[in-house]
Amino acid sequence: MNGNKGSFFLRKIIHVAFSLFLLCGTYYLEKRTFLLLLFVCFLGESLWEFIRLKKPDSLPKFLRVKSLLKEREAKTFTDAWYFILGMLIASIFLWEAWLQALILIVGISDTVAYFVGKSLDGPKLFNRKTLYGSLSFFISTVLILYAFGLSKVAGVVYLFLLAALLTLSEALFKRDNLSIPIVYVLLLTIILNQLKVF
Repeated sequence: MNGNKGSFFLRKIIHVAFSLFLLCGTYYLEKRTFLLLLFVCFLGESLWEFIRLKKPDSLPKFLRVKSLLKEREAKTFTDAWYFILGMLIASIFLWEAWLQALILIVGISDTVAYFVGKSLDGPKLFNRKTLYGSLSFFISTVLILYAFGLSKVAGVVYLFLLAALLTLSEALFKRDNLSIPIVYVLLLTIILNQLKVF
C-alpha cells in the first residue's frame, strides 16, 4: 500500500459502500437494468485504469488516488476493476438471493477477514492471508449463505461445503475479487443442478 493505514481503511469503506450500492440495485432494478449499470461501471473503471496506467498526468489530481493503491496496483489493474468484472460475470448467471449473497460475501466477508487477520495476526496461510482471517471469512460466509436461505434449498452440508471452498479461493488467489465470484457461480450452479433447483 502506497498510503498509510487510514488510506487502507478508506479503501475498505469504499469497497463496502460500493457492495451495498450493488445490493440495493438488486432490490430496486430489473436484472437487465442492473447488468447495464454494472457494464457502464466496468467501462468507466476500465477507462480510468487505462488512463491511470498509460497517461496518469492527464488525470485530475483527485482521480489519481495513488495513496489508495496497493504496491502491485501501480503497474496493473486495481482490485476494484476485478471486483466489478467478477460481479458482472456473476450477474449474467445469477439474480436475486443468490447474487445478493455473493455481493455480501465479497463486500463484507472479505473485509471482515482483512480486519480480523490484521488485528489477531496468527499463522500465515497463503498470499499473506492468516488463519484467523480465513476463519472469520468462513464464519461470515456461512452466516450470509444461511441468511439468504441456502440451507433450506440445498441443506447444511452443501452450505458448509460452499463456504469452505469460497474460503479456500479467498486464501489462495491474490485476485479474490474475481476468483470468489467465479468459484461461487460454478459451485452454486453444480449444487443447484445436482438438486434440480435450476
